[in-house]
Amino acid sequence: MMSSDVFPVQPYELKKVEFKKGENLICIEKPLIAFIQKKGVGISLKREFLKTTKGEEMIFLPPGFPCLFSLESDTEVYFLYLSDPLRLYIKYIAFLSEKTPLPKKLLVSLPLLEPIHEFLSSLLEYQKENLLSPILLEIKTAELFTLLKLLFPASHLTHFFAPVLLPGYSFMLKVLSAYKKVKSVEELAQKTALSLSGFHRLFQKVFGTTPYKWLIQKRIQLLFEELTTSDKPLKQVAFECGFSSLSQMIRFCKKHHGTTPGEIRKRKEEKKWNTF
Repeated sequence: MMSSDVFPVQPYELKKVEFKKGENLICIEKPLIAFIQKKGVGISLKREFLKTTKGEEMIFLPPGFPCLFSLESDTEVYFLYLSDPLRLYIKYIAFLSEKTPLPKKLLVSLPLLEPIHEFLSSLLEYQKENLLSPILLEIKTAELFTLLKLLFPASHLTHFFAPVLLPGYSFMLKVLSAYKKVKSVEELAQKTALSLSGFHRLFQKVFGTTPYKWLIQKRIQLLFEELTTSDKPLKQVAFECGFSSLSQMIRFCKKHHGTTPGEIRKRKEEKKWNTF
C-alpha cells in the first residue's frame, strides 16, 4: 500500500521520517539532502531510479517533483533542508562558468563517510538538547559543505548537486514561489515573465509534465494538507487554495480524492502526517 505525504519545511531544519515498508510517495517543497542508512532503498524521481547498494548513502533531492521511496523494510531517513544550495555550492565547492561540465542525471548518491556520520550525529545531539537553532544549523550547514569539499572530488559533487546546477533551476524557483498565488496556467506564465508558448516549452523540459497537470497535482496536495493539518473553516480553505467557491472545492475534492472535504477532515486523526 502506498502512503502519500506533502513535506512543508521551515528554514534550517532537520527532520527524521519513519517510512513504512512498501511505497511512500512524497512531495518536497524545498531542496533537501536525504541521509539513508539502509541497503535496498529505491528512489524514483522524474523518470529516474536509484537504489542504495552500500547501505549508508546521501542523496540530494530537488524541490517541486513527486519522489517515490520504495522500501524493503521499515526505514528511518533524515532530511536536512538547504535554504540556498546553489549559493552554498558556489561558495564552498566550486565556481560555475560556461565551461563547467554539467551532468544530465538528477539522482546521484554519495557514501556516508565517517566525518559525515559524525556531522549528522552532532546535529542529532544538538536537536536532542533543543539547541539546534536556525543560526546554529546555518553554521553546521556551512560545516557540511566544507566537509564535502574535503572528502569528495569536485566532479562528484557537481553530479550530486546536479538539479540546482542544470539550466532551468531559477525558472523552477519562480514557479514554486508563485503557484500558490495563481488560479490558471496563464497567470503562472505571467509570473515568470515568459510568453505562454515559451512558458509551456520550458515547463515541460524542467518538470517533465504539462503546467496544467502539475498545477492540478499541486492543488490536490495543498488542499489535502490544509484539510488534514488545520481547523480553518472550509470556505477559508477554498479561498486560500484558489477555488472560486466552496461548491467548486467540493466538486474538486470528490473528483480527485473520492470524497468530500468534510470527510477528509474527519479522518485526519487516522493519518500520520510528516512535516518539516
